Order: sequence, then C-alpha cells, then structure tokens
Amino acid sequence: KSTILKLINGDLSLDDGRIRPGTNVMIGYYDQEHQVLSNEKSIFDEISDAYPFLTGTKIRNMLAAFLFKGDTVFTKIGSLSGGERGKVSLAKLMLSDANFLILDEPTNHLDFKSSEVLEDALNAYEGTVLYVSHDRYFINRTAHRIIELKDKRIYEFLGDYDHYIEKRDTVYAIDPVNKDSSEVKSNITDTVILKQDEDDRGKNDYQAQKEEKAKRKKLENTVKTLEEEIDKLEKGIEEIDEKMAHPDVCRDVCKLNELSKEKEVKEERLLTAYNEWEEANLQLTNL
Repeated sequence: KSTILKLINGDLSLDDGRIRPGTNVMIGYYDQEHQVLSNEKSIFDEISDAYPFLTGTKIRNMLAAFLFKGDTVFTKIGSLSGGERGKVSLAKLMLSDANFLILDEPTNHLDFKSSEVLEDALNAYEGTVLYVSHDRYFINRTAHRIIELKDKRIYEFLGDYDHYIEKRDTVYAIDPVNKDSSEVKSNITDTVILKQDEDDRGKNDYQAQKEEKAKRKKLENTVKTLEEEIDKLEKGIEEIDEKMAHPDVCRDVCKLNELSKEKEVKEERLLTAYNEWEEANLQLTNL
C-alpha cells in the first residue's frame, strides 16, 4: 500500500500503466521516513525556511498544536524521536498550499493529543486526502471512502470503517469473480474497481448519519466554547467586584462608574451566553 502512494507521488517508477494528475493538483506527501526534513535545522527553522511568508506567530501556533511549545521549537530535527519528527512533518504539511494530501500511516508514533489535532485538521481540510492507515479509530474519525486491496482486486466502500466492516461481506458476495461461473470469471480482469451497490434508501441513510454526526460535532464545539466564555466572564465579574471594593477605588467616582459599566456589559453577555449554552445543550439532547 505504501508503494502505491509512492508511485502516485512519483517517488517510484511504474512497471506498467500511467498516472495522470488532475489539472492544478498540488500534492503534499507525508512518508514514514520523514525524508523531507533536514536534520541540521531547528524545528522552527525547518518551517520558516519552507514558508518564509508566514509570521513567527502562525508558525508557533501550528507547532504548539502539535505540542512543540516555548524553547522546544529550537530543538534540532536530528535529535528528535520518530514520533516527534512525524509531528514536525505533519505540521509542515498542514501549512502548505497542497490541495491533495498523500499520507502514509500518519498516526504512527503520534500521541493521543497530536492524533486529535491531525483529525480535526483533516476534517477541516477542503482538498482531497488519500492515506494508508491501520488505525481504526483514526479511519472512523476521518474517512468518507475506503479502498481495500484484496486478492489482486480493488473494493471501494462509501463510508467510514464501521460502514466498511458492516458491508464488506455483502460486497464480496456480489463480486462476479467470486461466483461459481467460469464464463463470468473469464470476462473479468485480475484487478477491477467494484463499487458498492447501494439502493437510494441506503445512500440517504448514510448521508443523514453523516449530517447528524457533523451537526453533533458542531454543537459540541459550540457548548465547549460557550463554557469557556462563561467561565472567563464569571471570573472577570469577580475581578471587577474586587476592584470596586478596594478603598482607593471607592473614593474615585469616575473609576467606579467605569468599572460599573464594564461589569454591566459582562453581565449582559453572561446572560446571553447562558441562554445560548442551554439552547445548544437542548439541541444536543434531542439529536
């Protein structure tokens, strides 16, 4: 499977056939050996040299997402572990202008937090992603189509890993080459693309599940964001109350009025945030 990715990326020569990239396709490739990294450079320099137009803040934010913070961004690539090199390669790739990502076992050696960062980045990615992975959880979180290579044939499943497990025996059964007919077998090439034969109701059910999953994730993110905002607002109001209780402030009418207005704005927003939080939670419950 890794060989196929390398053939598509042009790293290996074809024995037969041809590969034709689409118009304006820009490939971004992630390999397990991380050959795109320079051992003598620091993590920060590796990214900034590749993308000189990016600000230091944007580079640091991306590296922080993969848990490279503070002075660790100046660590030499050559001294990093395999997992750390993988995270640098992924950070570098996610900052590129590629519209077609090819990833070879991207979650190998990644810790749980970094895997989640990668999953969120890929789900938000607007281009095409083709990857090889044995990580079932990762596949379930990111894949919309699964291609299986089996007995010199190619089987295609429209859905995530759970969908593939549920439907694969059915798809194998309807493959003509698996039926007891020498006449049928003689007319089948060694490798074909066999798409899953789904009825309209099946497609609609899958689409509805996909939309519900996306809606749930969006609502969960909304709830989390609102909870963080509510916590920040409550702490801000407490700080204002402490300031207003200070003897020096008590004697300063202008300062009291200023703090009072600031508190009023925060309390108004807090009430709105509470209402939005309750509404989002209610929608989550009803899903």
